Amino acid sequence: MTPERARDFTGFKNVLKRPVLRAIVAQALAVAALLLYVQGSVALGFPLLSLWPKIALVSSIAVGLTIAFRLPKWWIIIQAALPPLVYLGIASGLPGWSFGLAFAALFLVFSNVAGERVPLYLSNATVWHALARFCEPDKPVRFIDLGCGLGGTLFALAKANKHPDSTFWGVETAPFPFAVCRLRAFLTGDPRIQIELKSIWDVDLKDHSLIYAFLSPAPMPDLLDKAQREMREEAVLISNSFEDPERPAPEQNHLEDRRKTVLHIWRGPPSKGSAK
Repeated sequence: MTPERARDFTGFKNVLKRPVLRAIVAQALAVAALLLYVQGSVALGFPLLSLWPKIALVSSIAVGLTIAFRLPKWWIIIQAALPPLVYLGIASGLPGWSFGLAFAALFLVFSNVAGERVPLYLSNATVWHALARFCEPDKPVRFIDLGCGLGGTLFALAKANKHPDSTFWGVETAPFPFAVCRLRAFLTGDPRIQIELKSIWDVDLKDHSLIYAFLSPAPMPDLLDKAQREMREEAVLISNSFEDPERPAPEQNHLEDRRKTVLHIWRGPPSKGSAK
């Protein structure tokens, strides 16, 4: 293989690391397989499947490729449902712009899936209560939510901790959740709450004493590397549900909620030798 072709292949592999692009490739290959089946059946004189079996065939191939591409399990539902939903949308006479509008809405909410491989996860009240134990109401805390979504965690902790010197920062890159969270912060009138349209990788963790993240498995190794470089010795990092298997958290808090949430806790910068 020539150096040019090797670079092209490497670039293609890097592109396919993004789950949303692998999902698109899976759907495209499923449609291509259906077209090949139709062409082959016509050429050989075989009877063709009726409409709904064809749609089921596309869904089945897309699901199989989704599993082969090792996408998260929730992608299986999307891949299975997409072909029949697209057909029903076309058959119902929906105007073409409606598909563009639906795509735009999905982008505004789930753009992190493509860019940072982080879906929109929302923390629940049980998690908020557990986090509140790390910010005593009579002591100042510098809290940051890395990927704050709609802001539920921020507002719950700001309500639990009334110290005037506390700060509650949230960063979010998906436009719609950011806009909702920013509006909610404005309506609270609490100057301690600040929301920024910013990537988690552009945040300096040394400015915060309590760091919270509810991301996905994909960015956790990089997040721990960042925390190792930037966290203060007295700071606490808490990850909801996800950790790096190569660097497990020394402390875990198992919550009694419906999700059976596990909070992975590092007190001080994570080290390469962290162990359970």
